[in-house]
Amino acid sequence: MGQQQLLLIVLVSIIVTIATIVAINTFQATRVTSNIDAIRQQIFTAHNYSIAHYNRPAGLGGGGGSFSGLTMQSINLPDSTADGKYVLEIDSGNAQEFKIIATPTVESPPITFTLTPTSVTSDID
Repeated sequence: MGQQQLLLIVLVSIIVTIATIVAINTFQATRVTSNIDAIRQQIFTAHNYSIAHYNRPAGLGGGGGSFSGLTMQSINLPDSTADGKYVLEIDSGNAQEFKIIATPTVESPPITFTLTPTSVTSDID
């Protein structure tokens, strides 16, 4: 009877260890996904502000049909948040689009978002 109980204790210990490892991996994957989703939401909010800048006449401080003069402050996006750091890039030769490079706070490579008056695309799925 003692050997069966010892075997049962060892078996339960192994199962609990495996379940713990699987749970830790699942939580880590969820944390990364959650962080990237939060960054996407901030980019979509910034896109709404950028459209307002795009449509506002230049005489009123807007872009007058372009993204020229766009700043992080005008799209209400701080340089850094709890979710990541952001850099705004506007190509002076093509003011019909701009890029925001977001570096997540979790172990993930930087994400480049390309924003136009009608769309937001990124280099990740």
